[in-house]
Amino acid sequence: MRKIDYNKILSNIDIMLNTLEYDSIRSGGKVKMNAQDLVNLIELKKYYTAKQNSNKQPIVAKKAAKTKEA
Repeated sequence: MRKIDYNKILSNIDIMLNTLEYDSIRSGGKVKMNAQDLVNLIELKKYYTAKQNSNKQPIVAKKAAKTKEA
């Protein structure tokens, strides 16, 4: 199974958000068209940020586990 690169996913979401925001600024009619997409991307960003943070294990816990075994 491939490892998920959450940093790359978050980077891509940021790029999409910036593009949609810029597109919405240029045309008033596109604000309505892009509104739901912007909301969905922001929710995705929150979801993947939480996933990224939950997958990180603190280094201190790893060192403490190794010292208990030794």
